[in-house]
Amino acid sequence: EVTTDVVVEGIAFLDAVEGVVGEALEEADISEEDALAISQQTIKDRVTARLNARFAEMTPEEREEAQGLLKLAEEGKLDEYFESLFNNKTNEEVDSALESNNDYSVYYLVDSNAVYTAGHAAMIMGSEAEGWYFFSFGVGTTSGRGKFLTSNGNMEVEYYTTLREAKLSTDRYTHSVKWDVEKTDIRSSFMAASGHLSSYYNFFTGNCDDIAVEIIEAAGIELDDAVRPNMSFLNFFEAGYETASWRSLLE
Repeated sequence: EVTTDVVVEGIAFLDAVEGVVGEALEEADISEEDALAISQQTIKDRVTARLNARFAEMTPEEREEAQGLLKLAEEGKLDEYFESLFNNKTNEEVDSALESNNDYSVYYLVDSNAVYTAGHAAMIMGSEAEGWYFFSFGVGTTSGRGKFLTSNGNMEVEYYTTLREAKLSTDRYTHSVKWDVEKTDIRSSFMAASGHLSSYYNFFTGNCDDIAVEIIEAAGIELDDAVRPNMSFLNFFEAGYETASWRSLLE
């Protein structure tokens, strides 16, 4: 799989992370547990940085009226949120804040022009209350990728506070398939995605399409996928799922 780097302006903390942690991960033989812990910490850092950037754009009045994950951040409750996110643990305060807008969805994304028109697949999940987590699996290393760090660089991960922000940053993708799900389904999908933060790419058993589909299926959705992402998209279209042009959704 060939993937295109996503560069986000205004957030430079990843440079330091890759400079120090990335080289250590490539050179050292670390356990899967340690690799997962490093990846999760990087996710925490990126989510926090995104929320802080959003707060910087808000007026004091807007901050007081913040909802969802922004409200939890304003109240200093992000640790409780991450505990719920990574360990799928119930927290009434967290659940109450995020259920202020319980419109959760998962999307299958395909770049139909990638890999000699075989396509490249990715997925994104979330809600406007919680934000959106993007996962794209492929061949790569941590050095020089300019991406959200995972333990071997094969999983690109991003967090966006709004779906529009996500679409603007992932405009390489041409088409999407959408399913509306419950928050518990999203947590199951996130746990499935977290299980691949240190996975290695295998064209036959663990390629971009395999991982994207596995994450989506963890939300309770049965999919008939193919080896090529473009063919998987066609299968989903013929199955009657909600398909669209990913770029046109910005209009």
